[in-house]
Amino acid sequence: MDNTNIKNSYKYASPKSKEKEYFWMTIFTPAYQREKTMKRLYKSLIDIKLPKDKNGNIVEFEWLIIDDGSTDGTEELVSKWCKENILPIRYYYQKNQGKHVAENFATWHSRSEMVLTMDSDDTLLPNALEVFYSEWQKIDNKQEYKGITCRSIDPETGDIMGSKLPSNTYYFDANTRDMRLKYHIKGEMCGFNRLDLKKAYPFPTPDDRMRFCPEDIVWYEMAKKYKERIVDIPVRKYYKDTSNSITGKNKNRSISNYYFWQYMVNNLLSYIIYSPITILKSIVGMSMDGFNTGRSIKQILNDIKPLCGKILVTIFIPAGFILSKR
Repeated sequence: MDNTNIKNSYKYASPKSKEKEYFWMTIFTPAYQREKTMKRLYKSLIDIKLPKDKNGNIVEFEWLIIDDGSTDGTEELVSKWCKENILPIRYYYQKNQGKHVAENFATWHSRSEMVLTMDSDDTLLPNALEVFYSEWQKIDNKQEYKGITCRSIDPETGDIMGSKLPSNTYYFDANTRDMRLKYHIKGEMCGFNRLDLKKAYPFPTPDDRMRFCPEDIVWYEMAKKYKERIVDIPVRKYYKDTSNSITGKNKNRSISNYYFWQYMVNNLLSYIIYSPITILKSIVGMSMDGFNTGRSIKQILNDIKPLCGKILVTIFIPAGFILSKR
C-alpha cells in the first residue's frame, strides 16, 4: 500500500499535524466508546517532554487516533482537540471491526520511524519520549531489535508493575518469546516497535467475527528474528480496563483465544520445559474454545501442524470439553 496516497485521507487533523510530513514516533490510539477515558490520555500527551537529537533538533511525535465505530461523543471530543491545535493529531473513523484491524490501519497511515500503541484509558509519563529516544540511541545494531519496552506504574499504588529483570543492569535484551516464557518477565509493559516491522508483521484477520486479536501472536512471530530491549524505567500509568468486551466467558473471547492457542501449540511447544503451565493451558484451550466456537474435534485437530501437538490436544480433549460446558 502506498502511504503517500492515504496520509491525507483523515477525517479530522490539527494544523500542527499538517506542518510536518514525518515524526520520529507515531502514538497510535484505538478508540471505541472512549469519550470518558481518553481525556486523561490527551492531558498526559500535552505534558510529554520532547527530547533533542545529537544535532539539537527536537524529536517529535504525532497522535494518530483510529475510531473503531464509536457512537458516543468520541468524535466530537477529538474534533475539539484538533481545533485547539496543541498537539499534532490525525483522526480516522472506521466501522467497528476490532482493535487488530485498527492496528493494521494505523500502521499504513503512520508517518514515522516508530509506532507506540497507547490504549485510550492509559496515560504516558512526561519522561516517556525522552526515555524511549535515549535508550534507542544507545543500541548500535538497531536492525536486530524491534524496539524498546519499558515499565508501567499502577495508578492506585504508584508501584512499578512487573517482575525483576534477570540481569544486574537496568536493562535486558531478549526476544519476546524468551522474555515471557523462558525468563518469566511479567507485568504490564509499554513499548514501541519499528514501523517497518509493523508493516512486515501485520495483525492476522482470520475471522470476521473477531473483535480482538491477542497481541502476543504478532510479538511472538517477530521474536523469530528480532529482540527487544527491556528497560527497567516506568513510562506509563496502566489503568485496568473494566469495559473490555472480551473480558469474561463469551463467544468473542473464545474466538480470539482459539487463534492464540492454535499459534502457541503450532509454534511454541518447545517452551514446555520453561513454562509447562502456560503451554498446557494452550493445549487444553484448543479444544475448550474450539468447542465454544462450534468446531468439531476433526476441525480442531486439522488446525494443528506438529504431530506431537495433535497427540497432546487429543489427550486433553476430555478436559477441554468439560471446561467448555462451565
